[in-house]
Amino acid sequence: MRSGNISRGVYLLNKDKFLDEEFPAKFSFEKHYLEKFCPVRRIYGLVQDTYFIDIGIPEDYNRAQSELSRPHLTYQLLIKAGRYLLTRMV
Repeated sequence: MRSGNISRGVYLLNKDKFLDEEFPAKFSFEKHYLEKFCPVRRIYGLVQDTYFIDIGIPEDYNRAQSELSRPHLTYQLLIKAGRYLLTRMV
């Protein structure tokens, strides 16, 4: 298992500034936007050490089918436990 921070959540950003930028056709938000503009723009985040599953990985996607279908893991419980990350970008 790898350790480190990941980028997840909701992103709020200035649409006009974002659309004014030139990005490659094969675009990664993390690589081409966050890494490039983090040093020069006001970007805020919140580091959390909570449940995370990356459904972009086949093994985790399959695990999510089981874990997220359990009745005790409801939307209300996730919200109450602070599982969602809000990242503010200006």
